[in-house]
Amino acid sequence: MKRIALAALALALTAPASAQYYGNPYPPPPAPEWGGPPPGYRHEWRRPAPRQRVGNVCYTSRGSCEYPQYFPINTPCRCDIPGFGMKRGAILY
Repeated sequence: MKRIALAALALALTAPASAQYYGNPYPPPPAPEWGGPPPGYRHEWRRPAPRQRVGNVCYTSRGSCEYPQYFPINTPCRCDIPGFGMKRGAILY
């Protein structure tokens, strides 16, 4: 019995492999619902730019004034405050 098992093992180890690799026959999986491509999948993909917060009120240490157009938050600005003159501040909501 031991000889038959050893002979079968030797025959299995000396037989040539019949399977050959020709690449992946399946297409790559689709991108996940949350946005990014799967690992190893190469294509042009960019993350959408985040929306920039804007405001039109200039806040200074002595008061605030409203601007006619919107600017990004923390943009430097100036206000003419009565009794104090021109004061520098930043755009906030």
